[in-house]
Amino acid sequence: MDNSNLGNSWMIYGAGGFSGRLIAEEAVRRGYRPVLAGRRATTVVPLAEKLGCQSRIFPADEPEKIIPHLEGVHLLLNCAGPFSQTAPGLVTACLQRKIHYLDITGEHVVIRQLSRLDPKAREMGLIILPAVGFGVVPSDCMAAKLANRHPEADSLRLAFTGERAISKGTAKSMWEGAVRGGFVRWNGELVRIPLGGLIWSVPFPSGPKLAICVPWADIETAYHSTKIPNIMTFVVFPRILVRLLRFWCRLSRPFGSVGLPPLAEMPRRNSSRGFPTSQPNSANFHPVNPAERGRNSSPRDLTTGVVPGVALEAVPPEIPRLTFAQRFFRNLGWAMIERLFREPTGPEIAQARAEFYGEVSAAGKVLGTLALKTPGGYRLTVDTALAAVQEVLTSPPPPGFHTPATAFGEDFVLKMPEVTLA
Repeated sequence: MDNSNLGNSWMIYGAGGFSGRLIAEEAVRRGYRPVLAGRRATTVVPLAEKLGCQSRIFPADEPEKIIPHLEGVHLLLNCAGPFSQTAPGLVTACLQRKIHYLDITGEHVVIRQLSRLDPKAREMGLIILPAVGFGVVPSDCMAAKLANRHPEADSLRLAFTGERAISKGTAKSMWEGAVRGGFVRWNGELVRIPLGGLIWSVPFPSGPKLAICVPWADIETAYHSTKIPNIMTFVVFPRILVRLLRFWCRLSRPFGSVGLPPLAEMPRRNSSRGFPTSQPNSANFHPVNPAERGRNSSPRDLTTGVVPGVALEAVPPEIPRLTFAQRFFRNLGWAMIERLFREPTGPEIAQARAEFYGEVSAAGKVLGTLALKTPGGYRLTVDTALAAVQEVLTSPPPPGFHTPATAFGEDFVLKMPEVTLA
């Protein structure tokens, strides 16, 4: 790969963070010389000096303060989460300076907002490409492959597992997503469901694992990539994040949120491919609220994600403002993450592996499934992010908003080291 033509024409924002630092180090090892930027000189400047790169320090939330620092930059890769705090300002500045914008977010509300900039990006000949990291590239490509094989599909379920050690920044992004509540794609619209109101015994290649339905980026990206109208996303969480989710559900109950059932009471039985059976204690059905344990409560159907008789609440297209209570619990969770989490070690990153599973169906009948085995999240994010940067700078897709699959095709992830169909 000849990177001499790239020089220092692109920037990594958030280079002082965990993922940003890994990407910067590997970029230099491969012959790139990106500009390293971020909010804190104490983390960015020493790294830039060590790697022989330029450094620039500026906040991400005020476009007028960002613009002067983008001189000579043709592409910005945003690695600074939570992305709901950084993406709006950075993408606004990129549009004003006519710079391609990429990021590694897994936050669906951010992707939803960025997708609305598609007409503006097309008009200006720019590319807006979020989610070029681990949390989306494999599942987005897998969703596109399933949709191409089964164009009649009307429902899609995606799940992943594998990460046990995650950075503070990743944990904070996941926590903010949890505080915002549960969402699924239903009849083409983003709708609210109780957080943790669905579980699925996912048949991963290494064996079945219980996954919790949480809103991940694919409820946006997979919809753009496949046009499948019904999409649910599931994650097998590290135990510490499950505890934090349970903590949030207990504390937020007075504010109307719905919680996770205790692990010990999560039903273990499941029908083939996770679809409902007549068994009342199937994994597809469980009480909506822990407070309802022992009562007769409405079953939740994994095929639709709907509690019978309960209306779904449509979600506005912009990033919804957090309520006072949500901000309080978000900040409380962030403080706990700062105290409880440590950054993954080198051996943990090197040894980590992940698995993805996807399933499409039509009228309740399973049409096809796919599974992927990949390196762990941080190694794969480095590879996919740098590959995306290279592609956009040397052989870009058409201007506009893109997902990884619409930008580079369904086989993009299979070009990464150690990624295989299982």
